[in-house]
Amino acid sequence: MLHSGSGLIQITWVERAERIEVRIADQGLFRRTVPLQEAEGVHGHGIQMMMALMDEVTVREGIAERPGTVVQLVKLRETG
Repeated sequence: MLHSGSGLIQITWVERAERIEVRIADQGLFRRTVPLQEAEGVHGHGIQMMMALMDEVTVREGIAERPGTVVQLVKLRETG
């Protein structure tokens, strides 16, 4: 959210018996970067954290011709 350049961010979620789905959408552009541990400091680790914590992560990148980045996160519920 810090990097989107968007003034509006929308977060929605759905709880289902087997999973929780979270959708984060903005009106910004996705700027693909290569994280540099030394240069980034405490920032620039969001995608890595999402990948480590969630069961599914998808990113639809906002581009100049179609602004608006959408991140979909899915966490499966433990059964048992």
